[in-house]
Amino acid sequence: MRTERKDYLFVIVGLMQAVLFLLCVLLNDIKFCLVISLLQFFLSGLIIFKLNGTIFSFGFIFLSLSYILHMGRLVVSQIIGVEDGFSNQLSEQTIKDGILFFILCHMFLLMGICFGMRKKHKYIIKNKIIIDKVTYWRVTLVLLVIGIIPRIYIDVHQIRTQLYGDYLLTLKQQYGVLSILAQFFYVGILSFIYLCDDRKWMAKVAITVTTIWECITMLSGGRIYAVSLIVSMIYIYFNRIDRVCARSIVLGLVGIYVLSFLLSTIFVVRVNGSFNVKDISDIAKKGIDKSNPIVSVMQEFGGTFMTLGLSIVNTKGHSFACGRSYLSSLLSIVPAYEKYIANTDDLIFIRTFARSSYLGGSWLGEAYYNFSWFGSLFCCIIGWLLGRFETIFISVKESDNYCGAIFVMSFVFYIVIYTRDYFYKFTTTIQVYLVVLFIAVFFQSIRNVSKRYVNEKLRITQKR
Repeated sequence: MRTERKDYLFVIVGLMQAVLFLLCVLLNDIKFCLVISLLQFFLSGLIIFKLNGTIFSFGFIFLSLSYILHMGRLVVSQIIGVEDGFSNQLSEQTIKDGILFFILCHMFLLMGICFGMRKKHKYIIKNKIIIDKVTYWRVTLVLLVIGIIPRIYIDVHQIRTQLYGDYLLTLKQQYGVLSILAQFFYVGILSFIYLCDDRKWMAKVAITVTTIWECITMLSGGRIYAVSLIVSMIYIYFNRIDRVCARSIVLGLVGIYVLSFLLSTIFVVRVNGSFNVKDISDIAKKGIDKSNPIVSVMQEFGGTFMTLGLSIVNTKGHSFACGRSYLSSLLSIVPAYEKYIANTDDLIFIRTFARSSYLGGSWLGEAYYNFSWFGSLFCCIIGWLLGRFETIFISVKESDNYCGAIFVMSFVFYIVIYTRDYFYKFTTTIQVYLVVLFIAVFFQSIRNVSKRYVNEKLRITQKR
């Protein structure tokens, strides 16, 4: 009966979203479309809560970040009346098309998430590779040792470049092998928190120390990687170690405001190229007016809409990539992949655009670049994968085999950051996952051989 009620709820909400989308198309008004996008966001939260029993689910985190990053600046500009920064670079029709495409994509994304999560209670990880907790702990420590020094070196170098140079210079920095080694840190710290299910205090210390460091690294001007890691750690903590309670919500709201203040300060650093007490005090004195920290963060993070807008402008009337950026990204896993890819610019699609040096990625912009309006249907596949990822995480929590946990910890951070990045970045993630899995299997094999040797020796001793 409960399942039938949920099915009816999905159908009703789905029809409501379809009707609202048609109204947006007919009225063709920016303000109305933004109001509908907000309504859609809250309806999506309701659906996921009914399906998952908690609002703090992976699908809703992805939806929330996608909304803030793409719609944040537009919503703030229309509600509070501040400059959106798009009107002088994008036509009004392009902005309308971008909002409509966003609403359509999120509608299909939610549909995919619901389909992916429907069988969560019946889903069981079936894997012939067995990794126990002791082995996973050893692998985690190895990952932290491998990744922490390259991570700190890159972070410090980025901060110095920002403070003594400029923000765009930090984006052009290439670190080669160091950047690959640094990615093991992300898997390592998330695995560490995951394994602290019986040592809550250790998880809290790890999250606190890492969050403080990530806040410091934001001085480089970049924020999405730091914010994504913080979100990933909190997601794992509240879905593995502790439950969300009233105290957690209050502390979370305070933390959001403090983080918003910090991000606003970093914006001043990036724009002015300076970091002094006067800049910080100016932000604090503005209090809760139009330039309060939370509004500033919405304005800053909401700039991802520009990437989507330029995707619409630069591909309108031209042949679309038809999935080349996704296919090229998968082929780039193969050594000497340049031989198999006709145009390497497809890997990072904004390289094909003019005025793209300051742009970041956008999963919606990439979908439009590849499939035009049909990219919204592709979002249903992304949603289904997110839903299945959630079910895998739920399943591995109840399993003594940590092979599935290694998979989840390897991908969770990069799925979060995908809202502001490119599909291409998953290729390195896949490579890192395979290396981590190899290390885990190697360590487990040694452990199994050692256990057999000890058991055999004990058996011989007992016979004597």
